[in-house]
Amino acid sequence: SRDSLRAVAVEDQTAASEEAHRTGISKGGSAADDGLARDDLDPEDFDLALASYDLVLVNFYAPWCPWSRRLTPVWEEAYANVIRQPYGNDVLMAKADCTAGGQELCQLQHIHAFPSVKVYRRHNPHSHESYIGDRTHAALESFVENNVHDDDHLEAAGEGTTEMGSGEGEGCMVR
Repeated sequence: SRDSLRAVAVEDQTAASEEAHRTGISKGGSAADDGLARDDLDPEDFDLALASYDLVLVNFYAPWCPWSRRLTPVWEEAYANVIRQPYGNDVLMAKADCTAGGQELCQLQHIHAFPSVKVYRRHNPHSHESYIGDRTHAALESFVENNVHDDDHLEAAGEGTTEMGSGEGEGCMVR
């Protein structure tokens, strides 16, 4: 019937939209248009992502690190839920593999431990915070909801979920 076809089309469109957003495609573009067709950011993708979103969280990881592997499904579930929210188009939760294509970005961002989650606001790559909240999908989703339009980042400071200028990470260390 027409209703069942419409439901399938809506599901397919939603899945495609979620996949595009999950892979880091910037607002209003396609993979071919904006160069962000992969999960992992490199320095060029990073700059484009910051210019495109109000709030960017980046999970800097190493695939060999057990703590990074543990965070991956939590990160993906949180982001899948975030992009379904009314503010979902204002947020990017990206990843950077510090052992492959994202190695240069990790060096530029002074990443010394995995996983390290950094929060970038106001389209500024030099002003970031370390996310130190719980590593659960509920905690990440709550952080995004409370901070996506928190221009002065007082919400995060009040929650104690971020800290400025922390060079320390947790989990696996770079040697």
